Amino acid sequence: IGYAWAPVVGAVSPVSVASKMGLLYERLLDQGWWKWAVLPFTLPVFYRSAFPFVATDAFGALQVILGILLLAAHAWFWWKALRGRYNRPAFVAVCLMLLFYGSLAGIILGRVSTGGNDYLEQPRYIVFYAVHLVALLLMWAGGHHPMLPSNPSRRAAGRRMGRWLGVVGCVALLIGQRPSSSHSWRRQPYLEAAYATLALRIDRLALDPEHMTDCLPGMTVCDWVPARRRRLTQLLSQNQLNVFSPQVQRRH
Repeated sequence: IGYAWAPVVGAVSPVSVASKMGLLYERLLDQGWWKWAVLPFTLPVFYRSAFPFVATDAFGALQVILGILLLAAHAWFWWKALRGRYNRPAFVAVCLMLLFYGSLAGIILGRVSTGGNDYLEQPRYIVFYAVHLVALLLMWAGGHHPMLPSNPSRRAAGRRMGRWLGVVGCVALLIGQRPSSSHSWRRQPYLEAAYATLALRIDRLALDPEHMTDCLPGMTVCDWVPARRRRLTQLLSQNQLNVFSPQVQRRH
């Protein structure tokens, strides 16, 4: 919202906040009511189903179940934050959780409003979503337990049960991540080859922007008129940006 007050020079006029709020209502009716509440919570746990024995529809149901559990964990988080004593882990956990909520609000307002609900699944946003898992773990590991009984022996048993419950949950998540991690590891060589091919096509586009025909999916620049295509490729190549940067080329 603060960006609306910043000066804009030489760029496309931004969409007003009021217009975005109107678009958000349409997104909310178009499956947004559950995607906003489920996907940001569950995507850091399982971004895609790597289990061949789980059907696509069944994986969607698992996402909803996992989302409900994580929403309950958020309710526990704030109950504990408001009732328990503060220490450093609890303080950092609350700050991280507020950062998660703020990032999610920015993504929904700035991107989902104009790009649709599927924008929530952009891989680059997963690092923002994962912050809430770190906050939950910090609160569990270092926070005060206000619900423990007053009896010393029962209080010690409650602490042990709470500690082992979290450990078992973390181990279960790690075991569940193994197929997904193995799948990602096997895909990496193909992704690198695809990125290299895309970089070569962009380089070829810069050499002859007006007659380029063999564009790959995702090269939206190829849909533009030749004059605009030429201006963009010249801007990138002359200023050594994107794949024309020597540093990027050396790194990859």
